[in-house]
Amino acid sequence: MGIGEKTFLCLLLIASTFLASGESNLTKSDVVQPTLPEFCGNSTFAECKEDADCKIGGCSGEICGGIRENLVSICVYKDCYNREKFNVQCRCVNNRCQWVQSMQTPIPITPVPVTPIPVPPIPPDLPRKLPTGEEIVATRTSISVISPKISISAKEEKVYMIPEKVGRNVTSVTSITLIPAESTEVKISVERFKEIPPDVPKIQGMAMLILFDIRLEMTKVTSVGGKVEFAVPIEALKGIDPKRIVALRLVDNKWIELSTRFLGEKNGYYHFLAETQGFSYFALALKPEVTPTPTPEKEIPKTSEPEKTEKKKIGIPGFNLTLAIVSFAVLILLRRKK
Repeated sequence: MGIGEKTFLCLLLIASTFLASGESNLTKSDVVQPTLPEFCGNSTFAECKEDADCKIGGCSGEICGGIRENLVSICVYKDCYNREKFNVQCRCVNNRCQWVQSMQTPIPITPVPVTPIPVPPIPPDLPRKLPTGEEIVATRTSISVISPKISISAKEEKVYMIPEKVGRNVTSVTSITLIPAESTEVKISVERFKEIPPDVPKIQGMAMLILFDIRLEMTKVTSVGGKVEFAVPIEALKGIDPKRIVALRLVDNKWIELSTRFLGEKNGYYHFLAETQGFSYFALALKPEVTPTPTPEKEIPKTSEPEKTEKKKIGIPGFNLTLAIVSFAVLILLRRKK
Protein backbone atom coordinates (compact mmCIF):
# COMPACT_ATOMS: atom_id res chain seq x y z
CA MET A 1 0.00 0.00 0.00
CA GLY A 2 1.40 3.40 -1.00
CA ILE A 3 1.84 6.38 1.27
CA GLY A 4 -0.97 8.24 -0.54
CA GLU A 5 -3.45 5.43 0.06
CA LYS A 6 -2.44 5.12 3.73
CA THR A 7 -2.88 8.87 4.20
CA PHE A 8 -6.32 8.76 2.57
CA LEU A 9 -7.45 5.89 4.80
CA CYS A 10 -6.20 7.65 7.95
CA LEU A 11 -8.03 10.85 7.03
CA LEU A 12 -11.18 8.84 6.29
CA LEU A 13 -11.02 7.19 9.72
CA ILE A 14 -10.41 10.51 11.49
CA ALA A 15 -13.31 12.18 9.67
CA SER A 16 -15.74 9.35 10.43
CA THR A 17 -14.71 9.32 14.10
CA PHE A 18 -15.19 13.08 14.35
CA LEU A 19 -18.64 12.88 12.77
CA ALA A 20 -19.75 10.06 15.04
CA SER A 21 -18.59 11.80 18.20
CA GLY A 22 -19.65 15.28 17.08
CA GLU A 23 -22.76 16.83 18.52
CA SER A 24 -25.11 19.48 17.15
CA ASN A 25 -25.70 22.82 18.82
CA LEU A 26 -29.34 21.92 19.44
CA THR A 27 -30.39 21.16 22.97
CA LYS A 28 -33.61 19.65 24.21
CA SER A 29 -34.97 23.12 24.87
CA ASP A 30 -34.40 24.08 21.22
CA VAL A 31 -36.31 21.17 19.71
CA VAL A 32 -39.71 22.33 18.44
CA GLN A 33 -42.51 20.39 20.09
CA PRO A 34 -46.18 20.50 19.03
CA THR A 35 -47.76 23.03 21.39
CA LEU A 36 -51.35 23.09 20.08
CA PRO A 37 -52.40 19.44 19.78
CA GLU A 38 -56.16 20.11 19.91
CA PHE A 39 -56.58 23.57 18.34
CA CYS A 40 -56.90 23.21 14.55
CA GLY A 41 -56.55 26.80 13.34
CA ASN A 42 -53.98 27.72 10.68
CA SER A 43 -51.00 30.10 10.68
CA THR A 44 -49.58 31.79 7.56
CA PHE A 45 -46.24 32.55 9.28
CA ALA A 46 -46.15 35.99 7.66
CA GLU A 47 -43.17 38.16 8.59
CA CYS A 48 -43.72 40.52 11.53
CA LYS A 49 -41.90 42.68 14.06
CA GLU A 50 -44.59 42.93 16.75
CA ASP A 51 -48.02 41.55 17.61
CA ALA A 52 -49.69 44.52 15.90
CA ASP A 53 -48.35 43.20 12.56
CA CYS A 54 -50.55 40.10 12.91
CA LYS A 55 -54.31 39.69 12.66
CA ILE A 56 -57.02 37.04 12.90
CA GLY A 57 -58.93 36.15 9.73
CA GLY A 58 -60.95 33.46 8.04
CA CYS A 59 -64.70 33.00 8.12
CA SER A 60 -64.50 31.32 11.53
CA GLY A 61 -61.59 33.37 12.84
CA GLU A 62 -59.31 30.36 12.53
CA ILE A 63 -56.39 31.92 10.57
CA CYS A 64 -53.49 33.83 12.12
CA GLY A 65 -51.66 35.88 9.51
CA GLY A 66 -50.09 39.18 8.53
CA ILE A 67 -51.95 42.48 8.81
CA ARG A 68 -51.68 43.02 5.04
CA GLU A 69 -52.74 39.51 4.03
CA ASN A 70 -56.19 38.73 2.66
CA LEU A 71 -57.19 35.89 4.99
CA VAL A 72 -60.07 34.05 3.35
CA SER A 73 -61.52 30.62 4.11
CA ILE A 74 -64.70 28.63 3.57
CA CYS A 75 -67.44 29.08 6.17
CA VAL A 76 -67.35 25.74 7.95
CA TYR A 77 -67.13 26.14 11.71
CA LYS A 78 -65.36 23.54 13.86
CA ASP A 79 -65.21 23.39 17.62
CA CYS A 80 -61.42 23.12 17.43
CA TYR A 81 -61.36 26.72 16.08
CA ASN A 82 -62.44 28.02 19.50
CA ARG A 83 -59.57 30.27 20.61
CA GLU A 84 -60.90 30.86 24.10
CA LYS A 85 -61.51 27.18 24.75
CA PHE A 86 -57.93 26.24 23.82
CA ASN A 87 -56.42 29.45 25.24
CA VAL A 88 -54.54 30.48 22.09
CA GLN A 89 -53.50 33.87 20.73
CA CYS A 90 -52.40 35.16 17.33
CA ARG A 91 -48.99 36.69 18.01
CA CYS A 92 -45.65 37.60 16.45
CA VAL A 93 -43.20 34.92 17.59
CA ASN A 94 -39.69 34.72 16.13
CA ASN A 95 -40.76 37.35 13.58
CA ARG A 96 -43.58 35.12 12.28
CA CYS A 97 -47.35 35.48 12.77
CA GLN A 98 -48.63 32.27 14.33
CA TRP A 99 -51.00 30.77 16.88
CA VAL A 100 -49.38 30.28 20.27
CA GLN A 101 -50.77 28.89 23.47
CA SER A 102 -51.00 31.41 26.27
CA MET A 103 -49.16 30.18 29.35
CA GLN A 104 -50.98 32.66 31.56
CA THR A 105 -53.18 31.26 34.29
CA PRO A 106 -56.86 32.02 33.64
CA ILE A 107 -57.86 35.07 35.64
CA PRO A 108 -61.28 35.97 37.02
CA ILE A 109 -63.39 38.47 35.15
CA THR A 110 -65.89 40.97 36.42
CA PRO A 111 -69.52 40.83 35.22
CA VAL A 112 -70.68 43.10 32.42
CA PRO A 113 -73.68 45.02 33.80
CA VAL A 114 -74.40 46.82 30.53
CA THR A 115 -77.75 47.00 28.78
CA PRO A 116 -78.11 47.16 24.98
CA ILE A 117 -77.88 50.61 23.44
CA PRO A 118 -81.42 51.70 22.49
CA VAL A 119 -82.26 52.45 18.87
CA PRO A 120 -82.75 56.22 18.43
CA PRO A 121 -85.99 57.37 16.85
CA ILE A 122 -86.05 58.22 13.16
CA PRO A 123 -85.87 61.99 12.66
CA PRO A 124 -89.37 63.26 11.80
CA ASP A 125 -88.09 65.14 8.77
CA LEU A 126 -86.40 62.06 7.32
CA PRO A 127 -88.17 60.89 4.12
CA ARG A 128 -88.84 57.21 3.53
CA LYS A 129 -86.76 57.43 0.35
CA LEU A 130 -83.63 59.55 0.31
CA PRO A 131 -82.42 61.58 -2.69
CA THR A 132 -79.41 59.23 -2.91
CA GLY A 133 -81.75 56.26 -3.50
CA GLU A 134 -81.83 54.64 -0.05
CA GLU A 135 -85.13 53.32 1.28
CA ILE A 136 -85.99 53.53 4.99
CA VAL A 137 -88.20 50.82 6.48
CA ALA A 138 -89.31 51.09 10.11
CA THR A 139 -91.22 48.40 12.01
CA ARG A 140 -92.04 47.77 15.65
CA THR A 141 -88.92 45.66 16.12
CA SER A 142 -86.34 47.14 13.74
CA ILE A 143 -85.20 49.90 11.38
CA SER A 144 -83.75 49.09 7.96
CA VAL A 145 -81.81 50.97 5.30
CA ILE A 146 -81.82 49.51 1.79
CA SER A 147 -79.25 50.78 -0.67
CA PRO A 148 -79.76 51.39 -4.39
CA LYS A 149 -78.34 48.77 -6.75
CA ILE A 150 -74.53 48.83 -6.86
CA SER A 151 -72.36 47.33 -9.64
CA ILE A 152 -69.11 45.68 -8.47
CA SER A 153 -66.35 44.02 -10.49
CA ALA A 154 -64.65 40.81 -9.38
CA LYS A 155 -62.07 41.36 -6.59
CA GLU A 156 -62.89 45.09 -6.52
CA GLU A 157 -63.11 46.82 -3.14
CA LYS A 158 -66.34 48.78 -3.34
CA VAL A 159 -67.05 51.13 -0.42
CA TYR A 160 -70.68 52.03 0.19
CA MET A 161 -71.14 55.03 2.48
CA ILE A 162 -74.48 55.07 4.32
CA PRO A 163 -75.96 58.57 4.59
CA GLU A 164 -75.13 60.04 8.01
CA LYS A 165 -78.73 60.72 9.01
CA VAL A 166 -79.55 57.01 8.97
CA GLY A 167 -76.08 55.48 9.13
CA ARG A 168 -74.28 56.88 12.13
CA ASN A 169 -77.37 58.31 13.82
CA VAL A 170 -79.80 55.38 13.43
CA THR A 171 -78.31 52.05 12.26
CA SER A 172 -74.80 52.74 13.71
CA VAL A 173 -73.29 51.33 10.47
CA THR A 174 -71.45 54.10 8.60
CA SER A 175 -69.88 52.23 5.69
CA ILE A 176 -69.63 48.75 4.16
CA THR A 177 -66.78 47.58 1.92
CA LEU A 178 -67.63 44.70 -0.42
CA ILE A 179 -65.08 42.44 -2.15
CA PRO A 180 -66.90 39.90 -4.39
CA ALA A 181 -65.25 36.87 -5.94
CA GLU A 182 -67.10 37.52 -9.22
CA SER A 183 -68.67 40.58 -10.83
CA THR A 184 -72.24 41.23 -9.71
CA GLU A 185 -74.86 43.84 -8.87
CA VAL A 186 -75.99 44.07 -5.28
CA LYS A 187 -78.46 45.78 -2.99
CA ILE A 188 -77.36 46.10 0.65
CA SER A 189 -79.89 45.89 3.46
CA VAL A 190 -78.82 46.99 6.97
CA GLU A 191 -81.37 46.19 9.66
CA ARG A 192 -80.86 47.26 13.28
CA PHE A 193 -83.00 45.50 15.86
CA LYS A 194 -84.78 47.06 18.81
CA GLU A 195 -85.24 43.60 20.34
CA ILE A 196 -83.20 40.41 19.96
CA PRO A 197 -85.09 37.94 17.70
CA PRO A 198 -85.78 34.53 19.29
CA ASP A 199 -83.64 32.71 16.70
CA VAL A 200 -80.49 34.70 17.63
CA PRO A 201 -78.37 33.05 20.37
CA LYS A 202 -76.85 35.01 23.22
CA ILE A 203 -73.17 35.90 23.24
CA GLN A 204 -71.48 33.94 25.99
CA GLY A 205 -69.38 36.04 28.38
CA MET A 206 -70.11 39.38 26.69
CA ALA A 207 -72.82 42.03 26.78
CA MET A 208 -74.51 42.61 23.42
CA LEU A 209 -74.75 46.35 22.73
CA ILE A 210 -76.14 46.51 19.19
CA LEU A 211 -77.53 43.82 16.86
CA PHE A 212 -77.61 44.18 13.06
CA ASP A 213 -78.49 42.04 10.09
CA ILE A 214 -76.59 42.89 6.90
CA ARG A 215 -77.98 41.13 3.83
CA LEU A 216 -76.92 41.21 0.19
CA GLU A 217 -79.38 40.82 -2.68
CA MET A 218 -77.24 39.94 -5.73
CA THR A 219 -78.07 39.49 -9.40
CA LYS A 220 -75.29 36.88 -9.54
CA VAL A 221 -74.72 34.98 -6.32
CA THR A 222 -71.05 34.83 -5.34
CA SER A 223 -68.95 34.80 -2.19
CA VAL A 224 -68.42 38.30 -0.79
CA GLY A 225 -66.07 39.42 1.97
CA GLY A 226 -65.26 42.90 3.15
CA LYS A 227 -65.27 45.36 6.02
CA VAL A 228 -67.89 47.08 8.15
CA GLU A 229 -67.42 50.39 9.96
CA PHE A 230 -69.55 50.99 13.03
CA ALA A 231 -70.22 54.09 15.14
CA VAL A 232 -71.26 54.03 18.80
CA PRO A 233 -72.35 57.12 20.76
CA ILE A 234 -69.73 57.93 23.40
CA GLU A 235 -72.45 59.03 25.81
CA ALA A 236 -74.12 55.60 25.63
CA LEU A 237 -70.97 53.83 26.88
CA LYS A 238 -70.85 55.89 30.11
CA GLY A 239 -67.07 56.00 30.44
CA ILE A 240 -66.40 52.40 29.34
CA ASP A 241 -63.08 51.81 27.59
CA PRO A 242 -63.92 51.57 23.84
CA LYS A 243 -61.11 49.05 23.33
CA ARG A 244 -63.29 46.50 25.13
CA ILE A 245 -65.80 46.61 22.26
CA VAL A 246 -65.55 43.91 19.59
CA ALA A 247 -67.60 42.96 16.54
CA LEU A 248 -68.95 39.44 16.11
CA ARG A 249 -70.71 37.61 13.30
CA LEU A 250 -73.17 34.74 13.54
CA VAL A 251 -71.90 31.73 11.55
CA ASP A 252 -73.68 28.36 11.74
CA ASN A 253 -75.58 29.61 14.81
CA LYS A 254 -72.32 30.41 16.63
CA TRP A 255 -70.95 33.88 17.37
CA ILE A 256 -67.45 34.33 15.89
CA GLU A 257 -65.31 37.25 17.05
CA LEU A 258 -64.06 39.35 14.14
CA SER A 259 -60.78 41.21 13.80
CA THR A 260 -61.91 44.60 15.16
CA ARG A 261 -59.91 47.83 15.13
CA PHE A 262 -60.73 50.93 17.17
CA LEU A 263 -60.44 53.88 14.77
CA GLY A 264 -60.87 56.69 17.29
CA GLU A 265 -63.36 59.38 18.25
CA LYS A 266 -65.22 61.70 15.90
CA ASN A 267 -68.14 64.08 16.56
CA GLY A 268 -69.26 62.36 19.76
CA TYR A 269 -68.97 58.80 18.37
CA TYR A 270 -66.45 55.99 18.72
CA HIS A 271 -65.66 54.39 15.36
CA PHE A 272 -64.71 50.74 14.81
CA LEU A 273 -63.71 48.71 11.73
CA ALA A 274 -64.30 44.95 11.49
CA GLU A 275 -63.15 42.56 8.76
CA THR A 276 -65.50 39.80 7.65
CA GLN A 277 -65.60 36.93 5.17
CA GLY A 278 -69.38 37.07 4.76
CA PHE A 279 -72.57 38.88 5.72
CA SER A 280 -75.34 37.85 8.10
CA TYR A 281 -76.12 38.84 11.71
CA PHE A 282 -73.52 41.13 13.30
CA ALA A 283 -73.25 42.36 16.86
CA LEU A 284 -71.19 44.87 18.77
CA ALA A 285 -70.46 43.49 22.21
CA LEU A 286 -68.56 44.49 25.31
CA LYS A 287 -65.87 42.22 26.65
CA PRO A 288 -65.65 41.76 30.43
CA GLU A 289 -63.09 43.84 32.25
CA VAL A 290 -60.16 41.67 33.22
CA THR A 291 -59.19 41.75 36.89
CA PRO A 292 -55.53 40.77 37.28
CA THR A 293 -54.76 38.33 40.06
CA PRO A 294 -51.56 39.11 41.98
CA THR A 295 -48.97 36.36 41.69
CA PRO A 296 -47.55 35.28 45.08
CA GLU A 297 -43.82 35.73 45.35
CA LYS A 298 -41.81 32.54 45.61
CA GLU A 299 -39.12 32.35 48.26
CA ILE A 300 -35.70 31.86 46.68
CA PRO A 301 -33.68 29.24 48.56
CA LYS A 302 -30.34 30.48 49.84
CA THR A 303 -27.46 28.51 48.40
CA SER A 304 -23.73 29.15 48.38
CA GLU A 305 -23.47 28.50 44.66
CA PRO A 306 -26.21 28.23 42.08
CA GLU A 307 -26.69 24.78 40.72
CA LYS A 308 -25.35 24.38 37.23
CA THR A 309 -27.79 22.87 34.81
CA GLU A 310 -26.10 20.80 32.19
CA LYS A 311 -27.81 20.87 28.86
CA LYS A 312 -28.25 17.48 27.35
CA LYS A 313 -26.92 17.62 23.86
CA ILE A 314 -28.50 15.86 20.96
CA GLY A 315 -26.19 13.79 18.77
CA ILE A 316 -26.32 14.16 15.01
CA PRO A 317 -28.70 11.50 13.70
CA GLY A 318 -27.30 8.77 11.42
CA PHE A 319 -23.62 9.20 12.36
CA ASN A 320 -23.33 5.85 14.13
CA LEU A 321 -24.46 4.11 10.96
CA THR A 322 -22.04 6.26 8.92
CA LEU A 323 -19.15 5.22 11.18
CA ALA A 324 -20.00 1.54 10.77
CA ILE A 325 -20.14 1.75 6.96
CA VAL A 326 -16.89 3.72 6.69
CA SER A 327 -15.04 1.35 9.05
CA PHE A 328 -16.27 -1.68 7.10
CA ALA A 329 -15.06 -0.10 3.82
CA VAL A 330 -11.64 0.62 5.35
CA LEU A 331 -11.25 -2.99 6.53
CA ILE A 332 -12.08 -4.34 3.06
CA LEU A 333 -9.49 -2.05 1.47
CA LEU A 334 -6.84 -3.07 3.96
CA ARG A 335 -7.44 -6.78 3.37
CA ARG A 336 -7.25 -6.38 -0.40
CA LYS A 337 -3.86 -4.64 -0.15
CA LYS A 338 -2.25 -7.38 1.98
